[in-house]
Amino acid sequence: MRQAVREALERVHDTPLRNAADGLPLITSLGIIEGEILIALERDGALTLRELTRALTWPARLIMMAVGGLVREHLIQVTQFERDLVIEPTQAVADVTVADEPVTQEAVPEVWGG
Repeated sequence: MRQAVREALERVHDTPLRNAADGLPLITSLGIIEGEILIALERDGALTLRELTRALTWPARLIMMAVGGLVREHLIQVTQFERDLVIEPTQAVADVTVADEPVTQEAVPEVWGG
């Protein structure tokens, strides 16, 4: 699947900012890694940086860049514990859940053709 995503992104993006590890545009790679980090934290809870690096298949330097981006967006927090960094979702992200009920649609105003 990763190969198919890579090929699709190669066709769409024509940018000189390439990640030497896999050829994807750097911004795209970071977005994918950020998503994988959030999924791992949702699945496993708080992880050390070492555990996170072992769990993901990306280079450590890109994982660190993605962690920095998520910290800047206040989606995760990083604290030092002994000689390692502990990464965990912020309270706001941890409280987000998907509702079991379908989303109700509001009536479309008459002005908009409803």
